[in-house]
Amino acid sequence: MFIEDQEKVSVSDNGAWADAYLSARLHLSRELHDRVGWDLTAFSYELFAVENDPTDRLKIATLRKRLETLNGTLRGLACDMRCIQHRGLVEVISNQLQTWSQITQIPTLVELNTPHVDVGSHCADIITAVIGELLTNVAKHAPSSTHVLVRLHQSASGTLEITFSDDGNGIDLEKAYDRSGLHLGLHCVRERLAELRGSLQIEPNNPRGARMLIHLPDTRW
Repeated sequence: MFIEDQEKVSVSDNGAWADAYLSARLHLSRELHDRVGWDLTAFSYELFAVENDPTDRLKIATLRKRLETLNGTLRGLACDMRCIQHRGLVEVISNQLQTWSQITQIPTLVELNTPHVDVGSHCADIITAVIGELLTNVAKHAPSSTHVLVRLHQSASGTLEITFSDDGNGIDLEKAYDRSGLHLGLHCVRERLAELRGSLQIEPNNPRGARMLIHLPDTRW
């Protein structure tokens, strides 16, 4: 009986370990897609420019700068995955927007409708990944934007509302809700939010741009 119990514990532990391992792999896959995707897209454009004129030293210097930025993004990803629980969500998002703004030259702003935002580390990981993907979408599909605004409001019960808006090219709602590979980013956003029982609502932002409304019913985990 003792041996049987030990075997059951062993099988159970192995199953839990496998689940945790697969979950970690999925998390890392999403993080790499969301946070490295923009840098790789920009690098591709700048590499194309160098290929067209390999003697242009300024373009080569720009390409080298992009490599340094990509390296910084990877280092930041490694650091954030270790240390995000020790930093406030607002600080992390503010730094995220500042870095993105320096790259794209599109001004960004964080607005708080509550004096303090309190979330768990897992929730913070997901929120920053979602913001990163939405920023990447602006850079890819709405480069004419003159600003990006992120508003956060948390109720006393822990419910968090996030509004992400830009004033770029607008958005095709039919394509935005398409789950094909062409729109993998927004599909990943919904997938991430589902882990927190959250939702994403997409609205045209008249007369220009788009507004993303994120609702998270409980952010304490």
